[in-house]
Amino acid sequence: MEMHNKSEFYKKIYTCIEECIPNYVVENSVQFESTVEVFYGNSGFRGKYKNKRCDLINVLNKSGIILGLLFIKYNYELAKKYNLLESESGIDNIIDIVNKNKIKWMNVGIIITASHNPADENGIKIVDKNGRQINEIYENYLTELSNKHLKYIKENKHNNCKIEDVINNIIDMIVHIFLKEIQINLYDDKIYNQIKKLDHIIYYSNIYNQLFKANICIGFDTRNSGPHLNNIIINSLNSLNISRCINNMCYITTPSMHSLVYIFNSEFENDLIHNIFSQLTKNKVCKMKTDLDYLTSYNLKELKNVKDLYFNLSERYNIEIDDTNGRSDSNILAYNSDQFYFDYFIYLFNNLYNYINNIYDNILIKNCKEEIIFTDCSNGITSLKIDLFNDVFTILKKKIWKFNSLQNDNDVLNFECGAEYVYNKRKVPSNMPINYCSNSKCCAFDGDADRIIYFFSKYDNFENEIEILDGPKIVCLLFKCIIKILSNICIKTEKQNEEMKKIDINIIHTAYVNFAFIHYINNVIKNISTEIPIFNYININIICTKTGMKNLDYIARKSSIGILFESNGHGSIYADSSNLDAWAKQWDIQKDPYFIALKKYLLFFNQTTGDAIVDFIAIELSLTFLNLSINEWNLFYTPIPSLYINIECPRCILNKIIPHPQHELYLIEPKGLQNKIDEIVKEIDIKYGRCFIRPSGTENLIRIYAEAETIKQMNEILHKVREAVIDYINHS
Repeated sequence: MEMHNKSEFYKKIYTCIEECIPNYVVENSVQFESTVEVFYGNSGFRGKYKNKRCDLINVLNKSGIILGLLFIKYNYELAKKYNLLESESGIDNIIDIVNKNKIKWMNVGIIITASHNPADENGIKIVDKNGRQINEIYENYLTELSNKHLKYIKENKHNNCKIEDVINNIIDMIVHIFLKEIQINLYDDKIYNQIKKLDHIIYYSNIYNQLFKANICIGFDTRNSGPHLNNIIINSLNSLNISRCINNMCYITTPSMHSLVYIFNSEFENDLIHNIFSQLTKNKVCKMKTDLDYLTSYNLKELKNVKDLYFNLSERYNIEIDDTNGRSDSNILAYNSDQFYFDYFIYLFNNLYNYINNIYDNILIKNCKEEIIFTDCSNGITSLKIDLFNDVFTILKKKIWKFNSLQNDNDVLNFECGAEYVYNKRKVPSNMPINYCSNSKCCAFDGDADRIIYFFSKYDNFENEIEILDGPKIVCLLFKCIIKILSNICIKTEKQNEEMKKIDINIIHTAYVNFAFIHYINNVIKNISTEIPIFNYININIICTKTGMKNLDYIARKSSIGILFESNGHGSIYADSSNLDAWAKQWDIQKDPYFIALKKYLLFFNQTTGDAIVDFIAIELSLTFLNLSINEWNLFYTPIPSLYINIECPRCILNKIIPHPQHELYLIEPKGLQNKIDEIVKEIDIKYGRCFIRPSGTENLIRIYAEAETIKQMNEILHKVREAVIDYINHS
């Protein structure tokens, strides 16, 4: 350590970690106030935002390290391949080499959000270069780093541990991870300064690149803690010698961060993206001075700090650029905004809308009805971003009546509003517009715009229970559209032979899905299999998987068409274009207008993650295509009563509760608790009753879900299972 503590990296990283280490006291030895370990779950990390030394700050500090690791990993070897890091040439010559060899630098991203959780909580989700969540290797690194201080104390409990011992142990682990993953030694000043040069080279490549830039993209939702946590990540990146390639995108939806990282990295690999961009060159893809002007219409307490971050106005950046435009322009030329996300999906929508009208005799124009949609924005990011799709809503003749949209001082994110509130409480959100009338269409988004729930009331007030259209109802609607388009494709059966492959449509759900949905989908599949010839050449599967979008995502990625939605309204449709094209080629239907329409419909959806605003547009388009009202859509099936509740539980006991690894429909451990649950369900409702429990992946909670033929039976199951779970916790 004596040698290492003189290295440039050590001097920077020590202070960075020391400032973010969780609260502790020293009584002979270091003792941390919180001894609860944190975990990177299905939705990343989440926790309370308390002070500068809370667990959340510690996690953000370590997240910045892993984010930097990924960025360096994807770009360092590329720079070495062309001898850019050893070169003594000036920056102009290096940029010439970059352009000559068409070197494509990679982006990674991070979104600071706790989604539907309360406003005093926050969290992170890291976005890998493919626009998806990071894999388990990096999840585990992040979890280990975030808990390293606790593990060190535990392993050295008989020694008098000093805080510097704890910090040095964390630093050694960071160095070990970099050695293992990238084969670089951060203690080596030469290599450490090469990272600075890499940051410098990519930054200037961005300046002179008129298209997509390469950066570490950081964004957040509307929580007031967002800018502060953003700065924690910047400090971590600075300690790795990354200071210029940091794109503070600030207010951004989680799905658009996923989508943009993928788009920025796939510019020349994906023909669709490249073709769309070539037609939208009139739109600037880099940041512009006017980007944040619209924010003055909203009540945002952190607006000044947001502007400082977005435009790199803080003195901390101190970026020097030899540019005739001056610093006010040059400090944003190296960074993309999120505008291309909106341009991209508006282009896809217009293309799909016009094509459907063309082959279906103007069906969308004829079916479009003027309509108000009461839209609960949960005082989240949807409040700021949904208006950017107003051109689309105008075409669909929809007026978006926003409420809970950050207009007042007392507007609080997710407080008695939002998709999670409506879905779980079965109640309307607060501040419902007074001009609502029966059967009017309503929807609710969550804090970071990855969930959407529709709802309405059959009455002019909301004193009675509301009707909720959740993820499974959305699946049914979208599946009907796919069926309608597919049924128009004419296959020449004389071409059939035994070697011809079928495509698969996989409908992927979790254990939370209502039994009535499964029954409905099975009936639909049964009917189309006998009535519509093309479905003889398509396999349709209903697949239950573990909770969490990454688990649904995994199966959907292996599907020709993957329809993936959680019950809470988080989902999308993924399409394997090459698989679909190969299937079409064997039937000679590549140019069939309805096959083309099918692909346009499928590829409109966000192909990286569930995207509530894009889903919203797709749902409205689909309702118009099928000429359905919200009431008619709701009548697809009637869900049986269901509900889930949470029970707080220590992590040490949560770790003993092990659901089935594939679907979580029952426990494999402890068997005694599962037997008790089975007995309760059998006793109360043997025909329709169902109940399962599972540990939360992000919080110290046990989730209990139950459904039954009547509300009374459902509540009875929940009550008795809750007692059984509490009894198990107390005896453990």
